[in-house]
Amino acid sequence: MRPIAADYNGTYENHPELHGEVDVIITGKNWDKFDEVDTDIPVFWNPGKEELMDVVGHKANIINKIDAQKFYENQSVQVNLLKTMCPNTRIVLVRDNLFSI
Repeated sequence: MRPIAADYNGTYENHPELHGEVDVIITGKNWDKFDEVDTDIPVFWNPGKEELMDVVGHKANIINKIDAQKFYENQSVQVNLLKTMCPNTRIVLVRDNLFSI
């Protein structure tokens, strides 16, 4: 079964309905933000800068490596880029407890 993944800040942390569905977190945050992430599931930390293209590149790299079937994200710019960079994954925009494709 292909895993389901999500961003943490503004996505997994704000949407408890994702808890139990999401198998792994892929965050754009660096390891030094460890204390800000409260979850029992695995987290892939961003080894690069916390700038847009570094964050999206990190997320796309991990999404493709783990062959995620779905990825939840709350930032529309990142969603648009990830849809291009991860053609085999359903990228879902999450906003105010609503989902859109």
